[in-house]
Amino acid sequence: MNKTLKKKLDKLSERDLFMNEDVRLTYIENVVNKLKRGIFPTSNLNRLKTIINRHNRIKEMKKDLKNRG
Repeated sequence: MNKTLKKKLDKLSERDLFMNEDVRLTYIENVVNKLKRGIFPTSNLNRLKTIINRHNRIKEMKKDLKNRG
């Protein structure tokens, strides 16, 4: 792998919030806490959905980059 490909993969990894375990657990914990209090957390679930969709797009971009390089 050349340097530019590694840099692109690193930048994509930095942008991927879902790969960060602390962020992932925090969002899940917030959803669970609100459900325990009897509140349906639509905004938290929408944000989590957005993060997961972005994670899937980044994963596909990484896969394409690895196949090219």
